[in-house]
Amino acid sequence: MTIECLSLRLRISLLKKTPSAGTKTITMLLHSYKITHTLPCLADPEKIRVIAEKSDEIHKVFPYLNATLKGCIYNHPALTLTIKKDGKLFTLHAHHITLAKIEDEIEAEEILKRLKDLINETYEKRDQIEPNYTKGEELRALDIYRLLPGTSCKRCGELTCLAFAVKLVGQEIEVAKCTPLFSEEYQEKRKVLVELLHAAGYNVAWPASAPQPPRRAGVKGHNIK
Repeated sequence: MTIECLSLRLRISLLKKTPSAGTKTITMLLHSYKITHTLPCLADPEKIRVIAEKSDEIHKVFPYLNATLKGCIYNHPALTLTIKKDGKLFTLHAHHITLAKIEDEIEAEEILKRLKDLINETYEKRDQIEPNYTKGEELRALDIYRLLPGTSCKRCGELTCLAFAVKLVGQEIEVAKCTPLFSEEYQEKRKVLVELLHAAGYNVAWPASAPQPPRRAGVKGHNIK
């Protein structure tokens, strides 16, 4: 093979690997996600809660999203950012995303795709955005106390409901410890409190001893392999 042929092949190879003029390389912070759990929504049993694992840690973009989106609740020490939109809650964690009050998995996939695009576009423009590390809305012990049974029954291990509320705000105790709250009698209070906790980025587990929330027809809690 002549030197001219080798030179021509080398130039063609370089042209294939080199982006054309004007082509912008986008910095991808989040490459992919995968839905791993679908469960009944604790705030609204008629909806579902979806958990998706992410391929990459994305907490670096949280302060920039917090600066550009309205109504976010950002918890910098816990590395969580909750977005409220159209009555739905999207909580971004370092390693996973939780969606609450979702109609079905089809809607969940659509939301996750939009979140992926939003995360990558915001991260790409981060040099043009002043990061915001403030929390925005914060939970207060009195707000939680008003949504508890208020009987100070001590079944949670605390002397009063107010003491329980203080520990719950500090994430020193799980809401599931208040077993009376998960009875039918306090259903309305529980619904509001669970939504409040989800919006603030708290994980909410249903107590094993309490009756499980009713599942919507056709929806089964499961892990997706």
